[in-house]
Amino acid sequence: TVNTYDYECTKKCKLTSHGDQITAALTKRAISNEHLAAFIAKTCRNFTDILDDMGRTALHLSASVGRHKIADWLLNSGANSAFKDRESGHTAMHRALYYGFISVAIVLQKHGAILDTPDDDFINPLQLCCSHKVKSNKHNSGYEIIVWGKNKNYNLGIGNVEDRETPEYLDFFRKNKLMIDKVSISFYHSIFLTSTGELYCTGHGRGGRLGNGLENTVVVPQKVTWPKSKNDEKIIDISAGKYHTLILTNHNNIYACGENPHGQLGIKSATESQLVFKKVDDYFGKNAYRIIAQDYHSLVISSEKIHVWGLNIGQFGMKSEIEILKTPKELPLNAENKKTGIKLVDSNNAAIVCYTQSNFLYIFNNFKMKSYKNPLMETFQCIAITDGEISSKREDVIKSARPLKLLVFTEAKNIYIWYEDIQQFVRCVFSHRNLQIERVMWCNNHVIVQFLGHLYHGTITNKLTNSAQSSTPISEYQETYMKKEFCTTNRTKIDLKRIKNLTNVTSFTCDGDGFAALVENTRRCLKTPNLLLENYNFQNIFLEASEEDNIHDFTFFVQSKPFPVHKFIIFCRSKFLQKLIENSENNELELSFQGLNSTIFELILRFVYVNQLVSQKDVEKMAKKSNSDESTIIKNLKNIFKHFEMSELVESMGSLCESDTVLPYPSFAREMFPELHDLVIKLHDNKEIIAHKCILVSRLEYFNMMFMGSWAERKTVNLTSISIEYMAPIIDYVYTNDVEKIRKQKFSENYLYHMIVICDQFLLTELKNIFELFISEKINIKNVAEILEFAFEYNCELLKDVCMQFISINLAKLLEYKTLEYLDYPILEKLDKFYRDFFNLHDYRTITPCATAIDDDNLIEFVKDFTVDLNRKCDENKKEKTPKTKSNKISRLLLNKLNYEKEAMGLIKNLSIDTERKEQVKKVLYNDDVISPEDITWIKVSDMKEKNDPKHKLFLSGLNSNEILKHESKHENSFTNLNIYLNKESPIKCDEITTPPPETPSRSSICLGDFTPQKLKLSQKQRKRMASVSENVVVKEKEIDPIMIQTNTSNPWKNNDSVANLLKSEPIQILNNRKDEFPDFLNKTNLPQKTKLSKSLPTKSQLSQSPSTSTSHTLKPNTAANHHTSNVNGNGNHNKNFTKILEDELKQKQYYDKIKSKSLILTQIEEKAIEELKQFYNVDNVFDENIKIERYRVQSDNFLNFAIWQYQ
Repeated sequence: TVNTYDYECTKKCKLTSHGDQITAALTKRAISNEHLAAFIAKTCRNFTDILDDMGRTALHLSASVGRHKIADWLLNSGANSAFKDRESGHTAMHRALYYGFISVAIVLQKHGAILDTPDDDFINPLQLCCSHKVKSNKHNSGYEIIVWGKNKNYNLGIGNVEDRETPEYLDFFRKNKLMIDKVSISFYHSIFLTSTGELYCTGHGRGGRLGNGLENTVVVPQKVTWPKSKNDEKIIDISAGKYHTLILTNHNNIYACGENPHGQLGIKSATESQLVFKKVDDYFGKNAYRIIAQDYHSLVISSEKIHVWGLNIGQFGMKSEIEILKTPKELPLNAENKKTGIKLVDSNNAAIVCYTQSNFLYIFNNFKMKSYKNPLMETFQCIAITDGEISSKREDVIKSARPLKLLVFTEAKNIYIWYEDIQQFVRCVFSHRNLQIERVMWCNNHVIVQFLGHLYHGTITNKLTNSAQSSTPISEYQETYMKKEFCTTNRTKIDLKRIKNLTNVTSFTCDGDGFAALVENTRRCLKTPNLLLENYNFQNIFLEASEEDNIHDFTFFVQSKPFPVHKFIIFCRSKFLQKLIENSENNELELSFQGLNSTIFELILRFVYVNQLVSQKDVEKMAKKSNSDESTIIKNLKNIFKHFEMSELVESMGSLCESDTVLPYPSFAREMFPELHDLVIKLHDNKEIIAHKCILVSRLEYFNMMFMGSWAERKTVNLTSISIEYMAPIIDYVYTNDVEKIRKQKFSENYLYHMIVICDQFLLTELKNIFELFISEKINIKNVAEILEFAFEYNCELLKDVCMQFISINLAKLLEYKTLEYLDYPILEKLDKFYRDFFNLHDYRTITPCATAIDDDNLIEFVKDFTVDLNRKCDENKKEKTPKTKSNKISRLLLNKLNYEKEAMGLIKNLSIDTERKEQVKKVLYNDDVISPEDITWIKVSDMKEKNDPKHKLFLSGLNSNEILKHESKHENSFTNLNIYLNKESPIKCDEITTPPPETPSRSSICLGDFTPQKLKLSQKQRKRMASVSENVVVKEKEIDPIMIQTNTSNPWKNNDSVANLLKSEPIQILNNRKDEFPDFLNKTNLPQKTKLSKSLPTKSQLSQSPSTSTSHTLKPNTAANHHTSNVNGNGNHNKNFTKILEDELKQKQYYDKIKSKSLILTQIEEKAIEELKQFYNVDNVFDENIKIERYRVQSDNFLNFAIWQYQ
């Protein structure tokens, strides 16, 4: 394996030869994934990142050849999905989509591959999909609409006032299957033109701007009517202004509606509000193809002229004396330009810009007109204008003083911005390279760029400074070629950021805050197979009928030959035979008519069951059998048919057909002849359906196998697992064979799924195909993966084909929506094959086997002793292959902290105190017998807080944790219990003091005393001194009378007697014994001689004792002391060897490594406990003694519990 193999290289191997061998082997097609993965792993230790001579990794080639299992294994092994090759800057995602392997793209996406990563040509992986090569068919013409942005005026038409941050489909048109040809969006409303020529509006209708005759607000698109002058009149362009709406028809008629305070409607008789569309007066132009509606004016563009009307605020280039143009007026252009024609026009509130076929540029602004002849020596392809000075005396006009800016996009795919303040064009460049963009538009001083079907938001940076502005005025009539119109010293940079969820964009529009884009129809080239319905007749039951079956219910005899028949079919098809059967006393009847024989009667029954006419072949066959003339046979047949009242057969005898002719069979109904019902189908909820057995057996294979092979006669069928709402349509279709009747019922999608399952159960292939066709009409971006999975599960071939077509056409959009991530890999493999066949990628996008690759036999021989696990997943603790930086170390430390935090929180949540325990704690804490009255004046009692106080709950949880830790002590503790001294006022005698017996150490999963990481370094002198400490304390001075000291450790957080009274009679100094100093509180007045005494602070076990119990300990001389005791004389009677010292140091080091990454929440628990203790002992308000509560670490070579509570 990788971990056991002895490689000749390391993980940092960069040999190009290794990369060449791996990438060459990946081009082989006959090698299994297991053998190929083993070869990759055995060739180089750095197999995930090794590069070949073109900078490609194994992941690049795995994506190129469609080996998704190897790609998944490489990614789990640490391969970088974002790495770009040196060939074209492609990532693995680029290659997977370029070569058409969807399965590899899904694997990469699951591992976090980015779909927006651009290559060297600024092309992202989604733009390499083949969907843009698909052309729409006639049945699926038009575009779908996507909207996003601000929606405070309901102008997006989504049904609410909420904004949309990301582009999404407009559900109204999708649900109604309406395609859009044009859209115009404004601040207050929007209008849509469908591919069928219908007009829809949405938004605020104040002033009648919606044209629906009302001023109400419309939250979803509503159809609007307009007055047609002729029946063939159609809308060819639409435009929505801030206050009004314009539409242009193919008859050069303009219709307007909305508010008219500035004359922008162009209607002389219009009032302030025009609620419905009305024709604009006095416009007689020809070949008009575009209209523009702005806030204060309107204009219409034809092939040679521009007409404007509305408020004149400088944008018409006319004198300021002309305030309002109430009817359309032509803008002044040169006669030469009128002949050559107008190419491009754009307008905002401040200006109008026109570019002609003769390369003249006209700018109408500030009551003037400026003309430029071929200003850039490049042909313009698109122009857009923004800003501009607006000055007016009217109060309802928004003023502006910003200079005009003109955005120009040329046929050479260059972008320029013309600045009014410098009178020059400035070249725009992108951060990557000169892109071959398709369209550009202003949007709030930014730009929206269309590039390969995607939209990008462009931020303009490096704008011109004031120092670069020109102060020399240029005459507006001066010849343009005499001026320096192109700025060579400055450039404007555009930073592009892709707008997500937008692919296959054809056009877009915006009003600054709201956006709308028209995208290719998702069903634009979907080929739905034609549904071929089988001939509806009963030929099978006619041919299979016999006297032994239990399906027929009547028998005719002709010339002693039996003919089993079915009454229901006979009654529906022949009234003559019906009468014969009704007059019969039993279920048998002998027919004897002149000229009737068994062959002729068989032809009659064939017509009844199959609706097949008599052909020339039938006559020839009868003539040959009876040795008669054909004319005699025909004459006899006519007579018999007349007698049996078969008019259609009689007519067919006049001109016999050479081949068999089958006429459409008439449909039946389940309600016909209810007296002949002979089968009851029992369904769910005790529902029943009564039917005719012969019809079900003939049409449904399920019933055919049930009844035709059974000798027993059955009149009931139990299908209690099926509801009647599903079974009734099936039975009705069996009778009627009417597909349109099922379609008109408009079943839901879930209902259709259930119907397919039932049809698959009853082997109704034809009906199943019908429901598959209905479901295929409901396929969209969100549900196509679920439908495809369903189709594979129930073997729906028609539905499979439609789903895979839909995925192939809309692959980029589906990948961005992550719709295909949950498909199984066998389905994805079949989808790969379909996708490559659908676009013929085998012809021009395929990787051929490399000639230098290792032979198949040699490769298998090379890896026979090497195995890899292709199903191995990423190790969560695996280090990422990134440079070792400080941030990575911090991240690993944080990861450890999180792990400790999760473990600690899990334990802390389990800490609880029962009701009895709480009452005991409360009783001990506030027992008047334990706490003296004078102590109550300075001790802050915690039970004065409310019962639900979180601090109080935390305090009780701390007590309970100590109770738990009493049984989980890791090491022996023998600290001196302060309560021994603090609870007595009499002198202490050392011979009666003893240490508590050691408890059995146990391993604890969590220790609240281990939360403070302190990495202490011991010097050699300290280690020797610790090794020489004696375990037994020898008292060499005068003996002291032993005194039994009663201790009460009911409350581990406080003393059981007044500390103040104790200090009055017995001065005691408790030192912080950090340097192995022996406490000298026995050297005071009550102890005349120095005594060697073992310090006995309270242990964790003592601190965690039950509050209701008390223990007494006697401290005697010569008792065993713990390792914290130091000899006053400096002489120890116990020496440790060097090996023991090393073992202790090793244990300390291991423990330091364990606690150095303690979680923050554990530190917070400690801080909370210290805060509670300080509040309980009223530390800040006590001045006659020094009470210090802090974390304390005891230096020891064998006891590693660092934190204790100590008073000082």
